[in-house]
Amino acid sequence: MAILFAVEHFHALDLFFTKHYFSLLPALINFSFFLSSN
Repeated sequence: MAILFAVEHFHALDLFFTKHYFSLLPALINFSFFLSSN
């Protein structure tokens, strides 16, 4: 049961980071352009 709980917990984290990765990606790209322009 503990293994199943851990797998579901990591799966929820994976979904969380995947959802926020696509919303944070434009900000990361803009930040990298800002760093390279200086």
